[in-house]
Parts: sequence; structure tokens; C-alpha cells
Amino acid sequence: MRGKIVRLGILALLLLILASIVSMASSDLRVPWYVMGGGGGESANGRYALEGTIGQSVSGMSSGGHYQLCAGYWCSPAPEWHNYLPQLNKTQP
Repeated sequence: MRGKIVRLGILALLLLILASIVSMASSDLRVPWYVMGGGGGESANGRYALEGTIGQSVSGMSSGGHYQLCAGYWCSPAPEWHNYLPQLNKTQP
């Protein structure tokens, strides 16, 4: 009797693990990249080019739970800065 209960417990645990793996294996997670902008364009001079978009109603980082959304066409995550000591800063008098 005890062996049967242990087998049923192991079977239930394996089914629970299998169900969690199958539920996380969604390959249809995607966020299409669209923006509604009111203008902008490209400005170029020699070696340099500047591209911009005007009129984005929502832009910046949003997060909820384990997910983050970088909204807007030019959005990128904030860079990580590491300051190591000693540090020299040059200032103009």
C-alpha cells in the first residue's frame, strides 16, 4: 500500500513538472516594433548623421513583473556605468 502511494506521488510530481515545462514553452511570444510618429527624418553632414522621430506619444522603459518594455522607436535600455577609483575629472576654470 505504501509503495503504491509513493508511486502515485512520484507520478503526480512528474506530471506537474511536465505541465509547467509545456506551459512555459510558448514560441509565440513576440512584440512587433511599430511607432506612430508625427515627423522627423535624417540630417547628415559629412561623416555624421542624425536620425530622429517627432511626436511619439509614449516612449521610455516600462516594466511589470518579470517583463520590461522599451517603448518608442529609438528606445534603448540605460547603459550601465561603472566608476572605479581613483577617478580624475577635468573641469574648465
